[in-house]
Amino acid sequence: MSRTKINKVYVVGNLEEDKTTIRTSDSGKTYINGSIVIKTLVKNAETVVEMKILAFEKKVDGGINKQYDAFTKLEGMLHKKVKVSGRLQEGSMVNAQGEIVHFNEVYASFVNLAKTEDVECSTFEYSGFVVRPLYELKNKNDELLGYRFEVAQANYNDSAMQVLKFDVDKDDINIANAIDGNYTSGTTVKFGGSISYLTKTETKIEEVAFGDPIPKTLTTTIKTYRVTCGDQPFEEGGPETYTKEEITKFIADYKTADAERLAKAKEGTDTATNAGAAAVNKLTRPASLI
Repeated sequence: MSRTKINKVYVVGNLEEDKTTIRTSDSGKTYINGSIVIKTLVKNAETVVEMKILAFEKKVDGGINKQYDAFTKLEGMLHKKVKVSGRLQEGSMVNAQGEIVHFNEVYASFVNLAKTEDVECSTFEYSGFVVRPLYELKNKNDELLGYRFEVAQANYNDSAMQVLKFDVDKDDINIANAIDGNYTSGTTVKFGGSISYLTKTETKIEEVAFGDPIPKTLTTTIKTYRVTCGDQPFEEGGPETYTKEEITKFIADYKTADAERLAKAKEGTDTATNAGAAAVNKLTRPASLI
């Protein structure tokens, strides 16, 4: 297939944390796994972006993996200004209610020391086909928080798809209207925006029958993938677009993979961590992670 699959993340900021560890897979292969935390300052607003790290020591052909070698040197970049290129990837988990929850994650591809003139930012570019058009996000009081739509993209060999969620600020009326009117189900689209992770801490004091209540502090992280620009949908039937037949098959396979994941979870055989490591080694994502 000749279509372009755009999936780019670019972050410039201070490397605040290196939470990586070197592990060994069940097959005896060494890999580095974990995450890094980048703090950025954009338009006088401070945010952090946590980026996943995952790379094997050796390539599939047995050669040296330069990405792995670079990731093992992250400690030397701590508290320095770095520039990171990466990609968006879908994560999933089975929650306590026995349901599969899908969410966005950011994976780092390369981390380098930044130059003084590099401007701090946390941006993304993405393309794919719309699986759920724009819809409203509301709180428990039925107040509008913003808008969201969901876009799927096939993997490198078109054997599976991932679905990611993107946000539109409630005050970006022009962008919301443009997306609502043009990004309909099945259309192939391309757009870009910014990434922000905002941490919110809230202390609650519950009433007790006697004595002094114990305050409970809850910390939550709100991850936003805010769309700030976009193109018109690609012309139907063009080389960039997904066909109806492809979309139907991708969605059917996606649902089947979810069903298999739930079945494994119920049997207690879900090995997401090992599957994730194997996925990078094969440069593809196994059905158990989708």
